[in-house]
Amino acid sequence: LRLHETGSLRLAARQGEPDMGKAANQGKQKKREAARREARRLRQTQAAGRGSSFEEIKAMAEAGTAQAQSLLGYMYRDGRGTAQDYAEAARWFGKAVEGGAIDAYAALASLCAEGLGTAKDVDRARALYEQGAAKGDPFAQYGLGLCLEEGLGGPQDEAAAAALYEKAAGAHVVQACYK
Repeated sequence: LRLHETGSLRLAARQGEPDMGKAANQGKQKKREAARREARRLRQTQAAGRGSSFEEIKAMAEAGTAQAQSLLGYMYRDGRGTAQDYAEAARWFGKAVEGGAIDAYAALASLCAEGLGTAKDVDRARALYEQGAAKGDPFAQYGLGLCLEEGLGGPQDEAAAAALYEKAAGAHVVQACYK
């Protein structure tokens, strides 16, 4: 379903046509299931030791698979399977964020915070960490904790930072254990 169709279906559901709301939810659910299948296929390929090649991952990323876009961002950032390129990493993490890949928020935020491949922008970094943390990403929680502890991109709040570090440490983010 296109965005305007989904909106129309939601409006119809609010106006007392429950079947229309059900159709909108089914459309969203189908998209989520397709994304999960693609991410599962990607993980299975890697777990089987075959490891997806850079070209395979890039093809999936160009086709719009958010998890592949995120993985491609990591490959560019770390120079795995290709030359290190922070600008390309930032571009692909941005696409992954738009596609809903939760891990991409913290990855893009860290590039913004350091000015790698994109202009240094701590306000944007903090906003990305906030969005990722709200979605439950422990690395975004840790990054937001750093912003709150230091007052980067907004007001300082050491108590909130401590709570975020605790959450992140509970999800096995090692760096958070030392805060």
